[in-house]
Parts: sequence; C-alpha cells; structure tokens
Amino acid sequence: MGRLFLSLISILILQHSNFAFSQEIPRALDIYGEIMSIDRALEGKLGIFSEYPGFQEARLYQISDSLYVLEIFQNIDNQPIKIRKMLTASETADLRKRVTDQIIAKAFRKTLNQEGRVTLLWGTTSLALGYYGWAVPAMMNINDGKTALAVYMLTSGTAFYLPLAITRDIHVTRANAHLGLYGATRGIGHGILLGHLLSGDDLSFRGALAMGTTASIIEGIVGFKYAGRNNLTLGSAGVIGLLGDYGIGMGLGMAHIMDFYQPYHRGLDFCVLLGSGAGLFAGKLLSEKQPYTYGDMLVLNSAGLLGTSIPIALLVIADAEEDKAYSTAAMLGAMAGLYFGDKMVTGKNFSSGQGFLVMLSEFSGALTGAGIARLISNDEEGDEKIYAAFSTIGGALGYSAMYRAFRNNVSVSNEDVSFDFGFNPVGMLSLFNKSENYDEGLSAPMLLSMSISF
Repeated sequence: MGRLFLSLISILILQHSNFAFSQEIPRALDIYGEIMSIDRALEGKLGIFSEYPGFQEARLYQISDSLYVLEIFQNIDNQPIKIRKMLTASETADLRKRVTDQIIAKAFRKTLNQEGRVTLLWGTTSLALGYYGWAVPAMMNINDGKTALAVYMLTSGTAFYLPLAITRDIHVTRANAHLGLYGATRGIGHGILLGHLLSGDDLSFRGALAMGTTASIIEGIVGFKYAGRNNLTLGSAGVIGLLGDYGIGMGLGMAHIMDFYQPYHRGLDFCVLLGSGAGLFAGKLLSEKQPYTYGDMLVLNSAGLLGTSIPIALLVIADAEEDKAYSTAAMLGAMAGLYFGDKMVTGKNFSSGQGFLVMLSEFSGALTGAGIARLISNDEEGDEKIYAAFSTIGGALGYSAMYRAFRNNVSVSNEDVSFDFGFNPVGMLSLFNKSENYDEGLSAPMLLSMSISF
C-alpha cells in the first residue's frame, strides 16, 4: 500500500514538472506590449513577414527566460500551414524593435500635414516650364534645337519628380509651400540683381541666368524650411511675402528718388535688394506679433494699396509736376497704409473669403468712382483730377464698408482659398541682356502676376 502511494505521488510530480516545462506564455510583438498578434491587415501596413506567402497571422510565446517561439500561420492553396520558429532573447528583441519602428513610421506618415504638397509641386513644375526649363540649356550654351528641347523637358520633369520624392515623408504645410515658392520666384530677381551688383556691365546673359537659378533654389529651400521651423500659418507666411514685395516697391522708389532708376545702374540693384530684405524683415516682425490668417493678410494688403493710392491722388489733384514727389508719396502712403492695416487686423481672424471681399469691395468702389467720374467729366484737360478723386474716394469707401461689416463677425473658415498678387522678377533679365545671340523677337516675361487657388 505504501509503495502504491509513493508511485502515485511520483507520477503526479513528473506530470506537474512536464506541464510547467512545456507551458507557453503569450507575449507582445512590440516593445510597448500592445501588439499581441499581427494579422493579415496589419501585416499589409507593416511588411514584417513579407517573405511568407499567404500570411495570415503571427503570434509570439515565451517558453523560458531566454527562449521564445514565433508561430506563423499561412494559407497556401487553401491549405492552412503553421510554422514554429524558435527565437533567442536577442532575436526576439530585434523582432520587437522592427515591429515598433514600423508602427511608429506608419503612424507618423498618417499624421503628416501635407496640405501644401500639391501647391508646391504645381509651383515647382510651373517654375521649370516658365524659367528653369529654358534657363538651363541657355546657361549650358546649347545651340542645337533638339538637344535644347530635350534638356527643357528633362528639367521640367525633374522639377516635379525631385520635390515629389524629397517631400514624401516630411511636413508640407500650405505655409511651407507659400514661402518656399515665394523664395523660389523672387530669388530669380534677387540673383540677377546681385550678379549685376557684383559684376556690373561684365555680367553676361548666361551669368544672369546662372545667378537667378542659384538664388531661386537657395531662397526656395530657405523659405520652405523657415516656415516649417517657425510653425507659420499660411497667413503669416503670406505677410512675410507681402512685405517683401512692398519692399521691392520701396527699393524701386528709392532708386527713382536717387536717380538710379535706369538700366545697368548698380544703385538700382542695391536699392531693390535692400528694400526687399528690409521688407522681408518687417514681415517677419509682423508675423511674430500674432498668427495671421490668410484673410488678415488680404485685409492688410488692401490697406497698403489704399494707403499708396491716397497721396498719389492728392498730388494729381494738386497738379504736382515733380516725378520724385509721386515716388516719395507712394512710399510714405504704403507704409502708413500697412501700419494702420496691421492695427486693423490685430486680434482679428478674417477668413479668406472675408479678406477677398474686402479687396474686391475696395477695387469695385474704385471702379464705381471712376465710372461716376467718367459720367460727369467733359473730356477736357484736367479731368484726371476728377478720376483720381472719385476713384480713390470710391476705393476708400468700399474698403471701409466691407471692413466694418466683418470686423465684429470674423471667423477662420474657408481657408482653402488662396490668392497671390506678385512681382515676377524674370522680366528684369531684359535689363541686363546684351548678348548678341539673344533673340530680340522673344517676348519678355510679365512683371506682374495674379493667381487664385480654390
């Protein structure tokens, strides 16, 4: 009887030991202990087990302190297959790290803000079609039409695919796109002017193209990165660009006042570059005051345009004959308009639609005033005073009426609309082109551009 009891006890001990040894504890497949299994849907996003055709599911079990087993279920030709793969502790750690890294990478891509990516790609492609495409073969002095056309097409295609690849896994906000494209477009003019400032009359047409292209690329990258590094809103990026363009106008005004306003004069180069830089810096200071909406920027621009027109109209009415007086008045008026415009949008959040309506109301008011002036004028000398007075008054009334209608009812809706009215510096190439091989019949690029994006 005693032997029988001892035998039963021994069998129970052996069975219990064997059960404890073969026990498999489910473990997580990621470092954070959240993913207990990877099914076919999750694997389609992670791509961890791509070498297993017909993958269905993967689970991880621990069988000792240093030994794990990975179970992989497949379905091949409607036949379920189960694979058990023994892993050491270090191999398990590597697997968990790979799974976690992929989860983080995929989650990051989902949270990427790429609202401005399409705008950026449209912009770079348009720049290539309008400038880079013909500038590159001209810089390379390619005279063969077939080769030049091939380089044009290759350059234009690259201007789409290269930014497409670069921006695949990075934030591309609308502010990134706006300020990046601003730098790329204005950089052309900056480069041409800087080249002429440094080289004077020795700057060749090819040299001007090279300087414009280099500055365009550099300023485009700098603008893109600056917007991202400072988390600018689209409106704040727009304010920087807007003040930069006003700075270009100020530089041209300074050059006129100082008698530099003529082709091939380095003083013109210096004034425009200085004005542009000062304008960009002023825009930076304004953008740091508050997060501008795009509508705020449009209202600010309307105020600047109105401020520019009022003193000019007064000079016309006063029969001022000195040209420099008009440049001075325009510069002072623009600065005053921008100053008061900034005060008027401080603490406001105009939507893009509201900003557009303020601009359109100002423009339509000016047209209405001009129409009334046309009706009451006698087509005699001095009627320009009537046009100047009525159009300016109409613009001021239009701006004031629409601003007052919205100032107490502002919102941040409809921000998917953008507007750009800018200066195209490519046209300045004609100032420095003295190449004998240049085709004089070629039409000059436009100096001003306007675009509305929906």
